[in-house]
Amino acid sequence: MTKSQKRALALQFLSRNDLHLQNAVLMLGGAPALWRLQRLRQSLAKSPGFNTGQRRGLTWLHRLLALEDIGQEGPMDMMFLNPADPAVHDICLLSESCARLMARLGTPGEAATQTDGQQNGRVAQINCTSERALPETEFRRYVQNLGGQVRSSD
Repeated sequence: MTKSQKRALALQFLSRNDLHLQNAVLMLGGAPALWRLQRLRQSLAKSPGFNTGQRRGLTWLHRLLALEDIGQEGPMDMMFLNPADPAVHDICLLSESCARLMARLGTPGEAATQTDGQQNGRVAQINCTSERALPETEFRRYVQNLGGQVRSSD
């Protein structure tokens, strides 16, 4: 896959999920994360091909959506998630979509791989692509195992 094809795939993912991505990123990382997402979009729109900085940006986006940085120093330490919020299910789906995109893009220097989306990432393991929302007890256990806090839906 050429660099311009990789760039097109990344732009397609960002534009197709634009509003949901902005909401998720703002919810999980605040204004600095939203600004970083906007810079990634601008970088992809302006460059003729896909580069290492853009790959790092997509990796950051996936880590944020997959809740991999909960418990690390920064704004994520104080994050509260309400399992009843429909945005939680959207975040889960976005994380899986982003993982599939990253798999299609491949690793630097290697040919991109085709995958059915079965990733070893934490969010993919909880199978949130079902028709129903993630059960609250399962979500609470998932977030608490990662060191996050869950606000009661009452």
